[in-house]
Amino acid sequence: MPVLDGEPYPHDKWLWRAASRTPTGRAVTPHVKSILDHLASDALRFLGPETENPLSLELKGFRNVLVDAARAKGIDEPWLRRWWEHINQARSAVSRVRW
Repeated sequence: MPVLDGEPYPHDKWLWRAASRTPTGRAVTPHVKSILDHLASDALRFLGPETENPLSLELKGFRNVLVDAARAKGIDEPWLRRWWEHINQARSAVSRVRW
């Protein structure tokens, strides 16, 4: 999240702390807390369709925040939403990122 928000952080071990203070990090923090709660309540074993799984729904919300933040920064590639169809393109794009 610091990268999307253009905010540096001092060291990888402090990334979680720096990320929660950025606009995108603040937006995903409730999703992260909810995801952890769902994992603690064994939501991975939820029977039924993926579209009704509380963990899957929370992960979708988390992804939506990240996609919206990327789009706000001008990143609007097809792999943002349908990454599985563009895995090779995504890998190539990641390999070209320069910090």
